[in-house]
Amino acid sequence: EQTGLPLLAQQVGAQVLHSPFYTCPLRAGCPVTVTVHDATFFTEPEHYDKSRRTFFRSAIKTSLRRADRVIVPSKATRDELIRLLDADPTRIDVAYHGVDHSAFHAPSEEEKARVRARLGLGGSSYVAFLGAKEPRKNVPNLIRGWARAVADRPDPPALVVAGGQGHDDEIDRAVAEVPSH
Repeated sequence: EQTGLPLLAQQVGAQVLHSPFYTCPLRAGCPVTVTVHDATFFTEPEHYDKSRRTFFRSAIKTSLRRADRVIVPSKATRDELIRLLDADPTRIDVAYHGVDHSAFHAPSEEEKARVRARLGLGGSSYVAFLGAKEPRKNVPNLIRGWARAVADRPDPPALVVAGGQGHDDEIDRAVAEVPSH
């Protein structure tokens, strides 16, 4: 990132360099924009191991000082960066997350049927969670809450939990507590 990316940007004649994940080159040779997705390395440090937390805290502070523009996905993240790190509000732009409709689309009935069959859902309704399975997402309490909410229903909707691998050991324990029906 620090040497190869600026060299590549120079070779292709980049007019702007966008770093999409918290960090950016210190000397890019062109204007730099960096995306800071959240402030959890500062607000929820207990969810990260010490080396990752230390690295990203430093990198985010540096990015806020060095980047020409900072992109955040929400006003809440913008406000946290200003409050916690005294970031310059005039250099932070909110760009809400969106969907690339050429890559993502409403599924056809055939696609839905194929997924339902693969998951063993049949025609039953379901509630879905899609996200990283890590402690700060609180998936175990989602599972426990869903179990309590549907406990008295004779034919409850399924709970589908999907997403990238996380490091929350409590998920398996919460699943084990769910009644078999």
